Amino acid sequence: MENSNKTTNLNQTTLLKKAAKNVKTNQKILDSIILIFEKMEKSELCQEAIDSVSEEIKIVEAYLNCTQIQAILFSCIFGIQHRSGVSVNFEMISNHLGQSLLYVLKYMKDLNVLIKKDLLNQAEDENKIGSIYAVDKNVINCIIEGVSLKNKNSDYDTLTVFFK
Repeated sequence: MENSNKTTNLNQTTLLKKAAKNVKTNQKILDSIILIFEKMEKSELCQEAIDSVSEEIKIVEAYLNCTQIQAILFSCIFGIQHRSGVSVNFEMISNHLGQSLLYVLKYMKDLNVLIKKDLLNQAEDENKIGSIYAVDKNVINCIIEGVSLKNKNSDYDTLTVFFK
């Protein structure tokens, strides 16, 4: 009976360590998105600004399974969306980056990739020419809850996911 209790305590300790690791990973992803968003503001996407958050970009790239510029765009849209409380149009992205609208248009293909991966939602902007973008709410929940994006379209119990 005593061995059974030791095994149970050991299993619980292992599960708690896994949960703590997931929380740290989650925090790293969210912190990385925030830092990228802050560093890219008015950066004109200069290499120096990108280099200053290269580690954070790699974390977001790995989490989203995307390219460097897609990780930057995603982080900027995530940040703008949460700062302003509204969906993000192309003008807002170009203003945040400190680039002209024409310059940023070259990344339209990258935005389309993020949309195809169901990381962003797109709708027509009724007030302006073009589209508006928003980070998918399931993706936001995954980032906040600290779960893999593989779980983004399923109903899950956060504690169950942490303890798997």
